[in-house]
Amino acid sequence: MTVTVVTDKSQFDRIVEQSPKVAVDFTAHWCGSCKAMVHVFENLSNEHSDVTFLSVDIDNATDIAKEYEIKSMPTFKFLDHGRVVDEVVGTNKHELERSMDSFTS
Repeated sequence: MTVTVVTDKSQFDRIVEQSPKVAVDFTAHWCGSCKAMVHVFENLSNEHSDVTFLSVDIDNATDIAKEYEIKSMPTFKFLDHGRVVDEVVGTNKHELERSMDSFTS
């Protein structure tokens, strides 16, 4: 799988509505910590084909960031049928991997 870069709220809403399981990386182009986690998130997308992976730049999609109450980056949210069921904040690779394993089991 690949990570889809979301550019606006209508695209985000359409994907979330059509996909039962969604993992979202809330990021920003200026965030060094976010850049450190890009490859981890991409690797997870290759390992979990049953999940749709999205990347949202909070500066380009402020409405989505506000809706999901993003306060720190990176923030990873896991949505099951549109409902947030888990969240990881920060650059803890092992916590992100554990959350993904739990989300997909």
